[in-house]
Amino acid sequence: MIICCLLALVLITILRICIYNIYLLDSIVGGEKTSDNSEIEKKKKDKTKIISFYEELLKQHEDTPQAFDWGCKKSQINRFKVLIEGFDLEGKKLLDVGCGTGDLYGFLISLEIKNFGYTGIDISERMIEQARKKFPNANFIKDDFLKRNFNGDFDIVFVSGAFNYKCKDHFEFLKKAIKKVYKISNIGVGFNLTSAYVDSEYKTNHTYYADPGKIFSLCKSISKWVTLRHDYAPHDFTIYLYKYNKYNGG
Repeated sequence: MIICCLLALVLITILRICIYNIYLLDSIVGGEKTSDNSEIEKKKKDKTKIISFYEELLKQHEDTPQAFDWGCKKSQINRFKVLIEGFDLEGKKLLDVGCGTGDLYGFLISLEIKNFGYTGIDISERMIEQARKKFPNANFIKDDFLKRNFNGDFDIVFVSGAFNYKCKDHFEFLKKAIKKVYKISNIGVGFNLTSAYVDSEYKTNHTYYADPGKIFSLCKSISKWVTLRHDYAPHDFTIYLYKYNKYNGG
């Protein structure tokens, strides 16, 4: 009888431990699911805010540089010139991330570069619609480039202005985005950001002001071959990442 009672107590204890462990595991998994769902919701809200911001600018300013939060046409062209200076574009396949209404493509056409292929991608339907109207012979895609699969289709990837709108955990977003554009390029990447070295009177709440040194260090962790340009505008810098040493080809 005593043995039976002891066995019963042991079984009850084991059962309680099992129930507690199941509860604990469920709490952990449930917490992880809640955290994952929260992150997904944050990203959705960020994307919605970005689309709304730029589509409202397009509505206010129509198809002008101001619709992309640039000060004027001259500053936009200045950024474009520096953005492409690090690469030979002739005969190359190019991807323009955050292409807006295709102004970079228009700039490239004006330079009469030979035999280049161009694809623009943007998350805004209105931007892509306008781009297709302006440049019916170019390839424009409405999609999130972070989610889209690319298969080595592009030699060079450009990002002009698309990293500037401030979102939650922006530096983490930049790490993910820069790694992605570098991965899908065969030759390299050129992108620009608004610099932290900006006078306070020019700052806006919606802009991410990047520390050039911090971004350079991030890029050096991705590629051996990195160039930082901060000599063409007081509040803007451009970075080139290469898959090889462009001075000796390896």
